[in-house]
Amino acid sequence: PAENSLTKKKDRQHNQRKHIHKRKMSCIELKPQVIDPFRSVDDIAWTHPRSSVPAPLAAAGVSSFTWERTHDALRGMYDEIHTIAAEQRKNMCLFLIPCIAPCMMCKMVQKARILNDSWATLVKSQADAYRSLGVTVTLAKELSSQGMGSNRHMTMSTVGLRFEVAFAPQRPPQFAAQSTYCAAPALPTTGGDEVVERLRKVNVLYETGAISRDEYDRVKTRILNEI
Repeated sequence: PAENSLTKKKDRQHNQRKHIHKRKMSCIELKPQVIDPFRSVDDIAWTHPRSSVPAPLAAAGVSSFTWERTHDALRGMYDEIHTIAAEQRKNMCLFLIPCIAPCMMCKMVQKARILNDSWATLVKSQADAYRSLGVTVTLAKELSSQGMGSNRHMTMSTVGLRFEVAFAPQRPPQFAAQSTYCAAPALPTTGGDEVVERLRKVNVLYETGAISRDEYDRVKTRILNEI
């Protein structure tokens, strides 16, 4: 019996340590709200403005100066994308000339490689700048259509930067009763625990600035309507 008690105690301590080291992540992406390579950089509406550091990054200690430099670097990237896209549109008629089309395709491939190298350089510099603050920076990607005619296909394209912030460890289970979420109004027994958990996650996203107030209200209403 004494050995069993000691084993159970060690198991509880182990589980508590695992719970303490488990961190919740908040992710944001800096990119154009609408992806259009032919749109002037001055006309781009960004997912997060240059003038205000997003709440999760501000909580991690990111300064306005660092955020503005990031914005400017991404803007410079889209300047390059816009220049290449404008050049390709200008020379589009040359693809109709059989003897010139292969050369134009080679140039397109070269330009694509240049852009890939530029993205790699950008994400490396930003990852280095944010690493000391505990923020992980990677490339944000979206599904898009690439190529022309019979060569058109869907692929994941780089559109911006993704920031992941690790927040403070969660409370161990013995303190769960103190959580503000436990004081939520009683919900129907059918799926009640699941609904509470979903509402809790949405609330965390809103409080950390990962979603807007409108998004928060919309998702919360949808969850409650499913009861």
